[in-house]
Amino acid sequence: MTVTNHPNRMRWTRETYVTLFFHLKREFGPWSDWEYRVGPGRNLDLKFKDFCVAFTRVVGSATPDAVGNVVLEAVLYPTGHDRFSGIGALRAHAAALDAGFLRDGDNGMSKPQSPYHTSFNRLQA
Repeated sequence: MTVTNHPNRMRWTRETYVTLFFHLKREFGPWSDWEYRVGPGRNLDLKFKDFCVAFTRVVGSATPDAVGNVVLEAVLYPTGHDRFSGIGALRAHAAALDAGFLRDGDNGMSKPQSPYHTSFNRLQA
């Protein structure tokens, strides 16, 4: 995995994206089973939070919210929203498809925003 010189910021490679979506599907099911755009719901919110914290430690990302942002980019890329139309969103979306986390036709606008996406501080054990 490639990491930039900045100690709190890593470079998301294709391998990182695919690994993320493979593990998300394995732990929480495909995105089509999730209740929220970014979060599985179904009483798995705390487990998801723990997963995000652990994943960011392994890959050297600055914050667990990065995982949620990558999921959001992947599911909203097909909507054409300006914020989610860059190369990072395209890579995230392609990796999510390759890992089987997303299927052609999944639409991120079809689900509500999770109540905790913008900050994991809202999730309490």
